[in-house]
Parts: sequence; C-alpha cells; structure tokens
Amino acid sequence: MVRISDCSSKPVRILSYTLIVTGAAVLAMFIIPLFSGTLNTGSYFGFVIGGVTVLLGIFTPKLFSNAKKAVRYIFRAVLIIYGVLAVYAITLSAFMVANMNDAPEKDGSRTVIVLGCQVRRDGPSLMLRRRLDAACSYLSADTKADCIVSGGKGDNEHISEAEAMYEACLLYTSDAARE
Repeated sequence: MVRISDCSSKPVRILSYTLIVTGAAVLAMFIIPLFSGTLNTGSYFGFVIGGVTVLLGIFTPKLFSNAKKAVRYIFRAVLIIYGVLAVYAITLSAFMVANMNDAPEKDGSRTVIVLGCQVRRDGPSLMLRRRLDAACSYLSADTKADCIVSGGKGDNEHISEAEAMYEACLLYTSDAARE
C-alpha cells in the first residue's frame, strides 16, 4: 500500500487527503439510504463516484511521484475533468436547494407531475408517500391544476406505481374528475 506521507510533496498530500475524505463522505451519503431500503441507479452512481474518488486519493502520491510523464498528464487531465464535474454538480445542487421551496403561482395553468417510486403491499413507500403528500397538498390549494402520475410495475409490486398514486390521490382529494 502507498503511504501518502512517504513519497509526495505537501500539495500532493493535501490533494490526496482531500480526495480520500471527499470520497468517503460521498460513499457515506449514498450508504445511508440503504438502511431505509432504497437502492436505485442513483445509489449505484454515488457508490461509483465515491469509490473512484477514494481510489484517486489513494493513488495520487504514487502517480505524481514516480509515474511516467504521459501518465501524470493523463492523471492531471482526469483530475481537472473530475473537478469541473464536481463544481457543476455542486452548483446544480445549490440551485435545486435554493429553489425547492418556491411554489408556483396558483392560477390553474400548472401541471403537477408525480414521478413513480416503489409500491409495497401495504401501500406506497415512504418516498412515494412524501411525493404524493406534496402533490395532493398543492392540488388541494390549486383546484384548476392538472396532475400526471407516472411509474411502471416492478416484479415485486402488485400494481403499477401510477395506479397506486392515482388511487391515493383519489382518496386524498375525493375528486374523480381530475383523471
């Protein structure tokens, strides 16, 4: 195993530690949802990004100290691309967080789209229930708005996600005319 303190300058060690800590934080962030039973493509992507970041941190000193010049240039290019993508993701996330509580005007010209999520035997999953609660709350306040529910039927689901959401919205609003 490469010891970070043995073979590199201070800036390389700082970069290495930063990548390892960042990668570990990303891995932790995407492992936490596993405890609630949530595993999806986004989780896999988070695992890959976190793992690659940790590996970049571990191998940074070795690649900067005794790799061939071409390998170092490629590695630097990968780090730059990775950094640009990280800044983009952080910026995009910041915009989403900043605007997540901005409700649209209630003038009836809006359409609410509720994306599907897992349906269990006893009803919608926690994440789907939260989406439905937000949609039904908005639809109650803006009675002219339309609603589109989406989602397929997984092998472990007894009805499609869209059908479960439609039924839940009907129960919540008691307004069958919204189809």
